[in-house]
Amino acid sequence: MTEERPQVVRAAGFELTDAGGVVLARLGADPDGSVSLDVFAPHGAPRASFGLAADGVAGVSLSDSEGRARARVAVTHLGEASVELLDAAGAERLELRSQAGAEGRPLLTVRDPGGTVRLVAGIDDQGSAQVTVCDAGGRGRLGLVVGATGASAILKDRNGVVRATVSEVEPDGAARFALYDEYGNPAWVAP
Repeated sequence: MTEERPQVVRAAGFELTDAGGVVLARLGADPDGSVSLDVFAPHGAPRASFGLAADGVAGVSLSDSEGRARARVAVTHLGEASVELLDAAGAERLELRSQAGAEGRPLLTVRDPGGTVRLVAGIDDQGSAQVTVCDAGGRGRLGLVVGATGASAILKDRNGVVRATVSEVEPDGAARFALYDEYGNPAWVAP
């Protein structure tokens, strides 16, 4: 005769421990409605967390052996997804985001150790690929755009004034090069 087991176990949380009582994993619900599964290294540092926040964001956080978060993945209730890579100090260094909606436009952002945006790349509403390279102050200095009808490069000075452009001019695909003065006025154009 087999012993009948309960079909459902209900609790506010569970902890998985090793033989010495060290917590290796914890599953629980918080009063705010969030739920998480946290996994710990044998020495106690958090290594991985999987959860659903009260605001509907589903996420995963992965940490190094010291318990410092180094990577995060999240999806909002609207479907916007993101991946973030962090340095040892916890500063976000790289973020890849896909906006909500059917088109899911991607956006990549790279930051320096101080948190300043240094590079942004993405696809705009018209399907053009765009890259902006920024200086140490976070100001866009070089822009590249490749669209269905051509490509262009834009150089700006530290004040944000366009100083040079190279572009493919439609419909014949000929290139145009232009230099601008300190006020953004054309100084020389070829052809």
